[in-house]
Amino acid sequence: MVEPKQIIEDIRKNTYGIGLQTDRAAQGVIDSFRRSLNSALERLSIDLYSKETHFVLELIQNADDNQYQSGVIPTLNLLIEPQKIIVQNNELGFSEDNVRAICNVGRSTKTKVEG
Repeated sequence: MVEPKQIIEDIRKNTYGIGLQTDRAAQGVIDSFRRSLNSALERLSIDLYSKETHFVLELIQNADDNQYQSGVIPTLNLLIEPQKIIVQNNELGFSEDNVRAICNVGRSTKTKVEG
């Protein structure tokens, strides 16, 4: 089993080029790509979350999408404090695939349900 910190370090280095030993030209390309990606993500988040409260619906949807141990009644707790929101639920937890998906725009481990 791969340690969680190793997964994050692999994503940082091999997906986003953070911490790679590169020459100046390559680092310039990586930095430019990172700025472009950040701008795109900012624009996407503005378009997706035009209502300030939309993120709460996303938290609830994410809890509904989680995997739970057999026989467990899923629970979701939202603790709202002045400077933070704490989200807790009794899911099984993130797998390596979940971590890699959440760190990659457009990738998901969710399966689409056809209706």
